[in-house]
Amino acid sequence: SAYERWLKRYRSAATQRAYKESWRDFFMFCGKFPWLVVSSDAIAWQEHLEAQGLAAASINRYLAAVSSFYTFVIRDLRPLPNGGERSIFVDDEGRVLANPFRAGSLERKRGGPPAVNPLSADDLTAMRDRINPRRRTGARDLALYECYLRTGRRLAEIVRLRWQDIQPTRNGGYKFWWVGKGSDRNPEKKTGWRPLPAVAYDAIVQYLKTDGRWPVADPAMYIFQPLRDSGAANLGMQSGDANRHISCGRVNSIIKKLARQAGVTDHVHVHTLRHSFAFHLYDATKDAKLIQESLDHEDLKTTLGYLNNMQEPQDKFSHALQAALGF
Repeated sequence: SAYERWLKRYRSAATQRAYKESWRDFFMFCGKFPWLVVSSDAIAWQEHLEAQGLAAASINRYLAAVSSFYTFVIRDLRPLPNGGERSIFVDDEGRVLANPFRAGSLERKRGGPPAVNPLSADDLTAMRDRINPRRRTGARDLALYECYLRTGRRLAEIVRLRWQDIQPTRNGGYKFWWVGKGSDRNPEKKTGWRPLPAVAYDAIVQYLKTDGRWPVADPAMYIFQPLRDSGAANLGMQSGDANRHISCGRVNSIIKKLARQAGVTDHVHVHTLRHSFAFHLYDATKDAKLIQESLDHEDLKTTLGYLNNMQEPQDKFSHALQAALGF
């Protein structure tokens, strides 16, 4: 109810849509209830947006949108003197909770987008070598890692994959249906089929087997679900209300942990794998149009800005590793 009233404060349909998408993207990222969010979650999201190479103005708009939601529910929904509506953003003592997006918590960014730092071949290999695919968590982590590195997709585009989104191709390979950013406004340009490399498909199947969900009973099952204590417990999550996907924040934590274990010193997100995909594919082909198509950028200028802003890693792919990774 508070969420709906907050949006109705803005008469412009475009503003409502933009604020709604910002709100949704943030809570998909952090995976928390709104009243449990703290300033560190806001800071992590800001860093995530920076890692995507967004302009400072765009990042500030995203932050301002979610901040306005907290301003509304905290300031405008206080407990009424006559015992009326009581906000869950007010504690038992009647003290108003702090806005995690307030100016004192976040430093608004200025200037152009931050430098894009793809990972080197050695770093990518070291991260993959830290994974033990014989364990359930390891099989999941390997499937996530291979899907992001091999396809270059954004965070939510893999998180939301269902088994029905993966189909065989006529040449014996596999493809997957992706739903990208801004699809509600422009579905014909922000959805489509993309190749799913065999390495990524095999990793998904192995993960489902290790997790006790193979063969798949329900095509609508999310592939990447929160792990339970045993594989048998996951069998009940293949359909119905229990069928939910892992949170975006959790996936980012997995990738960050792999980077730390591998001794990668750069600040690594899931989007870093997208940067690495684009850099090494361009390094091998020098074809900006191919990169535009692979990343599903609507405008080639976006792709060129993306590539021009990249900082070359310390070492490049050897031809052998390019062949091994399919680039």
